[in-house]
Amino acid sequence: MNVELRDFTVGRISILCPTRNRPANVEKLVDSARKMANQPESLEFLFYVDFDDTSFPLVENVHVIHGPRVWISNAQNILYSQATGEILMTAGDDMEFLTPGWDNLIRDTFKGIPDRIALVFGNDLATHSGKIAVHGFFHRRWVDALGTWVQP
Repeated sequence: MNVELRDFTVGRISILCPTRNRPANVEKLVDSARKMANQPESLEFLFYVDFDDTSFPLVENVHVIHGPRVWISNAQNILYSQATGEILMTAGDDMEFLTPGWDNLIRDTFKGIPDRIALVFGNDLATHSGKIAVHGFFHRRWVDALGTWVQP
């Protein structure tokens, strides 16, 4: 699948999430991210959904890419190729955002890092309690430095 990279939008956060047969999780992820964000209009949601998954819910203002069943790393790269955010997140469809203003916390953290090359993550309230980045945020400069979003 060949796709052109889009220009990115400063301040936008793109949430990239492969999913399969978990519509309630998708709705919870999108609803909680928007509800807890200070700037929900600056969020972009991209979901990779397998062709044979007919469970994907109708969610307003999300970008859905349907394709063949592929490895998650490949799905992430397909999503990245369509993302327009300056900041990108690798997300799982079982996530829920609980921190009010989480989006500005992420933006402010990157603003404090001169080259913007960093992995930013929060406490997932699970097994690792914020010690390991289960899901993380990256700036586009990370991709520029490495030459790829996710190693295929």
